[in-house]
Amino acid sequence: MNQAKKLAWFKRSSLAFWLISHLAGAGVVLFFHSPALLSWIVYYFVLFSPIYIFVVHRLDARFKFGGVLSVGNWMGMQTDREKKTPEASRPDRPGLARQTVTITTGFAVLLAFQAVRFHGDLFKAASSRFLNILIGTVAFLFALACISNLLQMLFHQFLAQPLWSPAQKESFRRKLNVLRSVSWHFLLSAVILILCMLPYPWLWLCYAVNLFYGVLLYWYYFSIPAPEGFPSGT
Repeated sequence: MNQAKKLAWFKRSSLAFWLISHLAGAGVVLFFHSPALLSWIVYYFVLFSPIYIFVVHRLDARFKFGGVLSVGNWMGMQTDREKKTPEASRPDRPGLARQTVTITTGFAVLLAFQAVRFHGDLFKAASSRFLNILIGTVAFLFALACISNLLQMLFHQFLAQPLWSPAQKESFRRKLNVLRSVSWHFLLSAVILILCMLPYPWLWLCYAVNLFYGVLLYWYYFSIPAPEGFPSGT
């Protein structure tokens, strides 16, 4: 299989798996006519979506299937070779990144607090095992997003100091990339899960939003055409 076929196969199969899995879940719910089953299916689909996205990223980075990560890494290496500069000497991200982290940290703290407060107000009228787990999960994800953002702020402070070697700075950047991805998916997953509190049949909106989220990420991730000379998967 040549390079073009490998890239096309990976793009089509990753999107097809996402669509087919969501259609299969919807088919199971419609077959059993169970609103309770829909609640749990939506809940698990939202939680496992970041895992699927992580797998796609790792496969793309490992086998160079033409996604944003593999194309960006390859183009960065080509630039470094042309300039004869090590990868670790790339300039740091601008202050706008630190400002964004600060804003989203406050956002996550506020939403975690409101989720816990809403739990107390909601269960004055009714109680549900699913809603208990749902609101607990939402508050937990917001809290983790807050913690990862605080760690990002700490790493940004480390990077701003001139005493680190290029290798140490590159290590900080790798950790920042991991924390940035974790914070992003925790925040989005928690926001999408909030829609699970809608009553049936409006609960389908949460399912549709999660489906759209994956399709939109697919469009973004494979938005860059593979440049000339891009290596084939190994």
